[in-house]
Amino acid sequence: MGLRGFAYRLLTGEKSGQIDDCYRKMVAFDPRGANPYLEAVVRHARENVPHFRDLLANAPQDARAALATLPVLTKDIVRAEGDRMLAPKDPKWPRKPHKTGGSTAEPFQFLVDLHHQYWARAAELYIFREFLGLEPLGTPTVEMLQSREVWSVQRTNWRRNLARKVARWDLQQAFVMNEPHMRELVEALRRRRPVLIKTYIGSIYQLALYIREKNVRLPSHPRHIYCTSELVRPHMREVVEEVFQCRLTDVYASREGGPMAAQCEKGNYHILESNVTIEVLDDAGLPVEMGGEGNIILTCHHNFAQPFLRYSLMDTGALGGDVCSCRRRLPILKVLSGRVSDHFRTADGGVVHGQYFASQFFEKPWVRQFQIRQHGFHDIEFILVPSAQIPPDEVAGIEERVRWVMGAECRVKWTTVDEIPRTAIGKHHYTLCLIEKK
Repeated sequence: MGLRGFAYRLLTGEKSGQIDDCYRKMVAFDPRGANPYLEAVVRHARENVPHFRDLLANAPQDARAALATLPVLTKDIVRAEGDRMLAPKDPKWPRKPHKTGGSTAEPFQFLVDLHHQYWARAAELYIFREFLGLEPLGTPTVEMLQSREVWSVQRTNWRRNLARKVARWDLQQAFVMNEPHMRELVEALRRRRPVLIKTYIGSIYQLALYIREKNVRLPSHPRHIYCTSELVRPHMREVVEEVFQCRLTDVYASREGGPMAAQCEKGNYHILESNVTIEVLDDAGLPVEMGGEGNIILTCHHNFAQPFLRYSLMDTGALGGDVCSCRRRLPILKVLSGRVSDHFRTADGGVVHGQYFASQFFEKPWVRQFQIRQHGFHDIEFILVPSAQIPPDEVAGIEERVRWVMGAECRVKWTTVDEIPRTAIGKHHYTLCLIEKK
């Protein structure tokens, strides 16, 4: 483990033996054979969780066949079922509450056990070593945090502060991305000269635009940028990789499942099948043909306190059946097209990708930040943090393009604000569909 690792674990209380054991199991896992982790969690849920005990009473013994009989699990079902979603307490695996945050809904709270946390940390270690070629401890890193709550806790914990110094991780806040703070971030990059920047795409994209606009010169560039939790759109990747002159690696993760898929150097997302099973289903809950886009459904293999079997992440994407030229054996999540709420709905039952609306503001010098909301089938609102006066001819052109896809009767409202709040865990949603899905 080395002196640095020993000091870090001593300060954080992290159980390196358990995490390393999970990591070794991830490395040894062969996705072409039976999945013992899926089998274990399905068996556990069938025997110990009332909600799943009822649903799986007459299901086949084979884990994948049993899983296919389950209806899709949603946040509303989890809330309604309450304690019926929980397994009895196990003194070997302490549990604690986690919650997700959203722009339009109440926070969603659930339980995770220590077993799940070990595997989630092992997944981080796996991504660092197997996808980035880096060691998390000792690699000069700048982490830009988007959550004000997490930032406050981290900065006031002296043991965590000292542990970060040992690990050579520098913590910067990125929940306020105004010009004075972006100057501070640039100075931090000059001072630290990180090998890795770990952040959300929304923040690093804003910083990249600032660096390009101000013609800032950095004394060195990172080897990798590690993004997670937000959809990386092509224009954002292009700007960030051009400015920082390195590859951006995107990791598909959620609070419920932890790291679920990591992007390789060929651009494909590889599913960490030792930790999760990912399905892509249509709105009726049926499998979509390989390569077809649908709803991403998660089964988490290691949270025995509150198992998530066939759980809707409210994201959309597609599975890829090809073998990746990077030679990794892990299956491919070929397309990540965003959250379900990213896509806008038309009165005739159609869907317009949120990218269509968001692209109206790409590279516009007069907008610093934006969010687009659909309040009704014919009711669109643009919320902007402007950096200059909005040109009337651009307004007219954008409204015309909106009505071309949403209908001539579509109402477009423009709202200017000083700041667009992030979600409770620091995400920025560029597009939000606020129409309740029937």
